Formats: sequence, C-alpha cells, structure tokens
Amino acid sequence: MADNASGWSELLSAIFSNPEKGALFLVLLAGAWRWIRELWREGKEDEHHESLVETLMEENRRLREELRKEKHDHHDE
Repeated sequence: MADNASGWSELLSAIFSNPEKGALFLVLLAGAWRWIRELWREGKEDEHHESLVETLMEENRRLREELRKEKHDHHDE
C-alpha cells in the first residue's frame, strides 16, 4: 500500500512541477473519456436500433399472416 501511495505522490509532484505536462495529461484523459463514452453510447443505440427493427419485422409478419387468414376466410364464404 505504501508503494501505491508513493507512486501517486511521485505522479502528483511530477504534474505540479511541470504544469504543461499536467494539462496535456488532463486533455488526453478527457479525450479518452469522451471517446469511450461515445463508443458506449453508439453501442447502446445500435442495440436499440436492432431491437426496433426486429420488432417491426415481427409486427409486419404478424400482420401479413392476419391479412392472409382474412383473405382465406373471405374466400371460403
């Protein structure tokens, strides 16, 4: 645990002694976070789109079967 704390303190002292490198690190971190967030959001939208398309296809199939049955029933009369 002490090694972990000393690692963080070294990182913080390096950032504070070189503020431009600290700023660059924050910009890179923010960019990476935004990229990951967009990938995650895009994945959710794809899943939602696929489920919507599947639902519409199933509804279309059900309506065709219903129409086919009505035509068959009408034809028998």
